[in-house]
Formats: sequence, C-alpha cells, structure tokens
Amino acid sequence: KMPEWFSEGGKGNIIGKNPSKNKLTVSKDAGEVDAITAATISSRAFLDAVANAYNAYTGTSDAESGATKQENSETKEQEAI
Repeated sequence: KMPEWFSEGGKGNIIGKNPSKNKLTVSKDAGEVDAITAATISSRAFLDAVANAYNAYTGTSDAESGATKQENSETKEQEAI
C-alpha cells in the first residue's frame, strides 16, 4: 500500500512540492498533505523530518538539533555596516 501513498496523485504525494511555498503538514493540521500512511502520527513525523531536512539544507536550522537559527539585532547592525 505504501507505493500508492507516494505515487503521483496519491494521498501522500509530496514530490515536486517546495517546503518554503507549500504547507507540508497533514490536512488535520490545515496542511496540504492528506496522509502519508494510515496513521496521522506517522505522517506528522515523516513531514517533520522532511521539514527539518529542508531547513538544514537551506541553512535555516541546525542540522544536528533541528533548532532554527535566530539573528540578534547586534548581528544585523554589524552586517549593515
């Protein structure tokens, strides 16, 4: 059954969706993905992993902890100079 979820047009198809533009969360959480598996918790965990990987790839989070980076005002002021 899993290949059906990930195939084009399937309930859990995220292929070609951009995490920065599409809301990659389950529909129960007002997202764009109906389900990845039959279990909402597994779907949430998978989509969280996709989001964490995307954030690590784009440099918007720490690849090890998943924590998002914060810029302080001092850093912004130094960059402006």
